[in-house]
Amino acid sequence: MRIRGGLTFYEKSLKIRPNYSYAHNNLANTLIELGEFDRAYTHFLETLKIDPGYEQAHQNLAIALAQRNRFDEAIEHFSEAVRLRPDFADAHNNLANVLAVQERLNEAATHFSRTVELQPGSPEAHNNLAHTLVRQGKLREALEHYSETLRLRPDHVEARQKIQIVLALLENQS
Repeated sequence: MRIRGGLTFYEKSLKIRPNYSYAHNNLANTLIELGEFDRAYTHFLETLKIDPGYEQAHQNLAIALAQRNRFDEAIEHFSEAVRLRPDFADAHNNLANVLAVQERLNEAATHFSRTVELQPGSPEAHNNLAHTLVRQGKLREALEHYSETLRLRPDHVEARQKIQIVLALLENQS
């Protein structure tokens, strides 16, 4: 019910101000929640036509594209979001996730590292970087980030399990 109310509000706002980029962006987000990707996509594009420097709209469109497995397009919009706002931690993290899915691990690690720099107190940022480092074979570095994940969130079950796996892998290397 609340989502439909938001939909009506943004549609009315756009009748009054058709070039209101925030209303287009918020309408697109509401449409995504309703599963109406095609309509949402049109409003995201309209948002960026009106305001190409609106980094949150690039991020929102990229998330929607990634959910549709349109990774190359998602990477373009996440990249634009971080270009426009280099301290945009969520965009760096999301870009890194998509790059990791595409096995572009060096690039993913760079953006996960940037996320950690921007959010050093985030256990998930450390955990995400650690996963990528393991995939790159950088086990000692991964262990540091899994350990930091646990320091920040002692109940992080996945990090605790991964530490045991990484320690076993390091022991086998000796």
